[in-house]
Amino acid sequence: MALSIELKNAFSSLIHFDSEVSMELKKVGIYRHLKKLIPCFDILLVVSKSDSVQSLITLQRMIVDNYAIFFLLTSHSSKEEQILRYYLYLLDAVVSRTKIIDQFSKGITSELPKNEYVNANSANILDIESAKNLKEKIRENQRSIILADEIIEKTNWKFKDPSLSNQNKNRYKWSELYSISKIPNHHAKMIQNYNSSFVHGLGISMMVGHNENDIFPFRISAMDFCSVLMSLIIKILTVEFEKEISKVKFNDKTLVFINNNWNNWK
Repeated sequence: MALSIELKNAFSSLIHFDSEVSMELKKVGIYRHLKKLIPCFDILLVVSKSDSVQSLITLQRMIVDNYAIFFLLTSHSSKEEQILRYYLYLLDAVVSRTKIIDQFSKGITSELPKNEYVNANSANILDIESAKNLKEKIRENQRSIILADEIIEKTNWKFKDPSLSNQNKNRYKWSELYSISKIPNHHAKMIQNYNSSFVHGLGISMMVGHNENDIFPFRISAMDFCSVLMSLIIKILTVEFEKEISKVKFNDKTLVFINNNWNNWK
């Protein structure tokens, strides 16, 4: 609860980004990414009081994925590469939405209200134009980075090496993104291999008991883990939004906790 209060206090100093319509500025996109993520910590607390381990672990996995993306776009590699990844991340969004709308529309056999077709068509037109603009932005902002065209074509914001053409292996796995974002390897492997079993409803998800003694360790583990993630998010905010958050005062114990996790999370 203490970390949640500190995080919300820091995030509240960024509220002026709500008035920004365009996400061309990376800070705006990062702000929106966190705006949808931060309430999930409160929901995790609520879910932790239930007896649904599957819901708890699934929500935790989603939070970790969002945090890993946040770290990748703000704290990994050079600032120029972060901008490149950010534009590719947006490009992936608009390209994916167009494909999803097209595929869904082709499979519909019943008649939909006319305004639904109009809205879908408008979204497609907007996304096609946005994709074009983003590709131009990527090429305009590319300076010292040698960038393979295939990375743009595949909207590969998870690339390992921007110069490699073969994209089959030039893409970080989620477990690798976890490790990049300061999550210890043993935690990263557990999230990828164990938590995903609950996300996808695999057999291992049935091997958890339903009494309080069985459920309690999962509650403690999830809440403790996400407290550490909140502390790391605060640390990144103080760097990424240094000017905006400069007047925010954190509790001394919070600062110790943040720095210990940032420098020596085991």
